[in-house]
Amino acid sequence: MKKYYVLLALFFVFSCAYYNTFFNAQKRYSEALKKQNSSKNKTVSGDVKKNYREAIKKCWNLIDVYSDSSDWADDALLLIAKSHYNLQEYKKSQRVLEQFLLKYGQSPLVPEAKLWLAKTYISEQRDDEALKLLDNLFSDDLSSDVAGQIFYILGDLYYQRDNFDKALENLTKCVNLSSDDELLGTAYYSMGEIYFTRQNYQQAIAMFEELKGLDIPAQREFEAQMQQVESYTKLNEYDKAEAILKNMKRDIRFKKQYALIDTKLANLSEIQGDKEFARDSYYDIIAKYKNDEGASLAAFYLAQLYELDFGNLDSAEAYYKRVRNLKTQEELSKQAKIQSGLLNEYIKLRDQLRKDQRDLFSLAQGDSTLEDSLEVKIDSTDIKARINNASAEESDSRLAEASTNISNVKSESDSTKIKKIQPQTKKVAISRTPEQVHHSFQKTSFAKAEFFLLKYQNYDSALVSYHNYIQTFPNDSVLTPKAFYALYFIYNDLDSNFVKSDSIKSIILKRYPQSPYGLKLSGVEAVPARLDSTEQNQEYEKDILLKKEFLSAENLLFKGRYSQAIEAYNKIAEQDSGTVWAMKARYAVGFTFEHFLKDTLDAITAYSILVKEYPGSQFEKIAKNKIKEPPPEVVPIASDSTRVSTLADSLNKHVGADSLLHNHIPADSVRATKEGFPVEK
Repeated sequence: MKKYYVLLALFFVFSCAYYNTFFNAQKRYSEALKKQNSSKNKTVSGDVKKNYREAIKKCWNLIDVYSDSSDWADDALLLIAKSHYNLQEYKKSQRVLEQFLLKYGQSPLVPEAKLWLAKTYISEQRDDEALKLLDNLFSDDLSSDVAGQIFYILGDLYYQRDNFDKALENLTKCVNLSSDDELLGTAYYSMGEIYFTRQNYQQAIAMFEELKGLDIPAQREFEAQMQQVESYTKLNEYDKAEAILKNMKRDIRFKKQYALIDTKLANLSEIQGDKEFARDSYYDIIAKYKNDEGASLAAFYLAQLYELDFGNLDSAEAYYKRVRNLKTQEELSKQAKIQSGLLNEYIKLRDQLRKDQRDLFSLAQGDSTLEDSLEVKIDSTDIKARINNASAEESDSRLAEASTNISNVKSESDSTKIKKIQPQTKKVAISRTPEQVHHSFQKTSFAKAEFFLLKYQNYDSALVSYHNYIQTFPNDSVLTPKAFYALYFIYNDLDSNFVKSDSIKSIILKRYPQSPYGLKLSGVEAVPARLDSTEQNQEYEKDILLKKEFLSAENLLFKGRYSQAIEAYNKIAEQDSGTVWAMKARYAVGFTFEHFLKDTLDAITAYSILVKEYPGSQFEKIAKNKIKEPPPEVVPIASDSTRVSTLADSLNKHVGADSLLHNHIPADSVRATKEGFPVEK
């Protein structure tokens, strides 16, 4: 009898250790999952990875020590697969799940294992295999929670393919079946996003409201309430939007998001027209929260205010550069980087023109060795800023409101604002000859017009710049016919200005009939003009030089130094757009973005520039094919509607799900940001 009790005690200890091993693994998994779901980042953090790895290790130890036929072995193997999936190790998860189905075909966990295997297939874009696997689940005994997860997976598949009716149908069935709060929160949020996209803002608000009573991470509830704010903003119900934001500021769960909440409150003021108050609020947010995501978003909005409303491009560029860490709004980070680069390029052109004008004035006054210059000191703690002292002719129409350049900043005591420094005047030598100054002024004037047309893509500013160029250099520039052709292109593209485009065309045909642009407009193939021996030598040397630069750019490309290669190609294209090497360089830029950097947006931009600059060329035809509208997409799921319908019908019968949702407003973009550029006078 004593021996019996000893064996019983050993068995009890053995069972407790056995259970505790799995319990601890499950605890590690739950901790990792909770932290992962609470994070706004898509990447898995280090501490989350550590917990998943610990869970995997403990589960394998359990299987090794207690054998793969023990009571908890199937639970442990499934937990291993789920951990690998959440670590974004989909191949490993798939292998473990397939092993599970071979080893434990009679386990009650088979439906859940198939569900996770379907998720791995979807993550690897193997949707058909996922649907087939889900279809096979109907032969199993499904719980409501598993059925709810199947409907969620189907709804999410349709959502990702913009088939919103089918997405809503399946997501609605999911929320009617599932009792898992986190799954319900995700499903309701997706439904709210769909209604928001369809501009059905009232219904979107109702869906986001459903998340309030659920036990879900604070981050998810924060996102839902912010989307409610966006919905009320779209409805012009600003008081309700503001009330939600102020309530959120009183909720300690959203303490990490206070900066974003304050930024949205300031943005509401801007939307309602109180731009000065919004500007001052953005200043305060940047100073108070510093490197927080909300401060970065405030910097983005402030940069837009300076660019589009106050017309202070120096400050706009500086604040675009301050945009960092917009993890939940990556498209804004990318837009800020693009705008910063564009404004920086414009500012360089503008400053060079000012210098040329000052030098020309000094030379015209007979003071050929001296010019007036300004030295402006900027506090090291302040953002970079320049004094905007452009003449009326150089200013943008939107700069009219910006005469308060540095003087309308909030106060010198705020380290995030520009301090007023009295400029000191001194004399410095003009190191360039009159011919060099004139050439620089001419070249930069044309470059500014090209910039507005091809990069800023603003017809109004481009028209003014080209007109100014033609008036300043009417006869002595080889670029004048190109300037006329640019005007012809712009007026012709505006649809309502055919009279002006025809007038410009007549000028080109009359004054420059033998130019490439005159020949093109008259329908004649361009014939190289005869050059004297000196001109021939110059053209030959230029061609040799550009070819050498082009080959150097190619070497950079082959070495994988893509940014440097693009910079080199752009330099070639901007030196002389009339050469074959410039045309090839324009194409190379688009090709590099498309095939090496996989940056579709920048590739389309580059190809669009090529189409505008080289109409009728062989590269134009290629570029047009690259940027043309794609044919209607054949959606794999929709095309397999019979099988998907069968899948849904079978599941309806199994769990008693209800009817479809129809008749919604057509989809539109989720959020429109301010676009456009200054218009030069």
